Amino acid sequence: MPASELDAAVRHVVARQFRVPPDELSGDLDLVDDLGMDDDSARSLLTAVGDSLDASFPDDLLDGVYTYDDLTEAVRIAIGG
Repeated sequence: MPASELDAAVRHVVARQFRVPPDELSGDLDLVDDLGMDDDSARSLLTAVGDSLDASFPDDLLDGVYTYDDLTEAVRIAIGG
């Protein structure tokens, strides 16, 4: 999957999950401080991103993920892109 498609899919899911406009999702946006991500919403986000990309991710994928850029990079690495 091209990086632009992956990024668009992640952006769409994050925007929907946290009810924010997609254009507000910048690379340094803090998932916890800015979006209020907690353990429950992190699990839900991981499932939704996986469903969107027809992939499954390990539970620890979000370990060390703090920003929107961290998230897209972790997903990219996890799917081999």
